[in-house]
Amino acid sequence: MDEALIPALQELHDFTFFPTSAMLRLSPLRRFVLSVPRCVTGVGTRTTPPLRRRNEINNTRRHYATPPPQVKQSNLSGEKYHQLSEEFMDTLHESLEELLDEVNIPGYDVEYSSGVLTLNVGQYGTYVINKQPPNKQIWLSSPMSGPKRYDWNAGVRTWVYERDRNALKDLLHDELSQIFQKRIDLGLDVHNT
Repeated sequence: MDEALIPALQELHDFTFFPTSAMLRLSPLRRFVLSVPRCVTGVGTRTTPPLRRRNEINNTRRHYATPPPQVKQSNLSGEKYHQLSEEFMDTLHESLEELLDEVNIPGYDVEYSSGVLTLNVGQYGTYVINKQPPNKQIWLSSPMSGPKRYDWNAGVRTWVYERDRNALKDLLHDELSQIFQKRIDLGLDVHNT
């Protein structure tokens, strides 16, 4: 096929192909063949490179599985952050130890060291809750709800996830109540003095 025909065929299809660097090393004919959408799709078929109509080029947005991180400057002083986060983590650790002693299920364990609390709940997975001093946040990795970053909210006097406005203590109460199949209250309201 003559290279002069490729632009004419692209105009006919009204598509613009955005090649990757690997694609640029291919011949113009091979790039064109790879840019044409396949007719057959389904399980096990390879996807084609992204094609966009020419009038959609400036209106495109990338979509991610998780939203991009929100950078928020905390107005907490470093000293106040350490005081609040340490009180929260100590209270949480003590409450979880009491809970695990009460239920006495093999394979369930809680550890707290160097600002990182790890709660193993057997078949349900492992919670990791840790302090993030540079961001003045508490981070949670939950086997049920995934990762979240909590900021101190002085209005409600607790750690809140800014995207859904839910408190860390409420999420832990709900998820642990499901796991232990009974109402769980970790007493995390008391630490807000």
